[in-house]
Amino acid sequence: MKLAHTAQEKADFIERSRGKTILMIEDLSEVREVLAYDLQSCGYQGKIIQASNLAEAKRALSKENLSLILLDKNIPGTDGIKILEAIKGHERYKNIPVLIVSAESGVESVLEALDLGAFDYLIKPWTQDELFYKVYCTLIA
Repeated sequence: MKLAHTAQEKADFIERSRGKTILMIEDLSEVREVLAYDLQSCGYQGKIIQASNLAEAKRALSKENLSLILLDKNIPGTDGIKILEAIKGHERYKNIPVLIVSAESGVESVLEALDLGAFDYLIKPWTQDELFYKVYCTLIA
């Protein structure tokens, strides 16, 4: 199913993304690269920070003013859900929207993430339109 966004939505997305910062927490460099490419292809104009592990994510959280976190649910050595809980339980970070990115498409997995405070859930593989709308919705929320 193609969700094709309108020219006005794309123009709005471009404008709203200026000055924003997205943190991607994803262990696979190929997935980070595709996410970054797809965001830029959709017109995203902000900064993209890539973290491949928990240590890099913590550094970015402490140094950056983040607008959105794209969080892989399955990160070796830790668990994306535990990271989500830590973010939502921290006074400084709890209001940053988190978009879970996962190949797990079961209802239980999605509901668990949403119940713990995720803004939304993006299932791998995604389309550019799906990514556009999920990120766009966080920017207009």
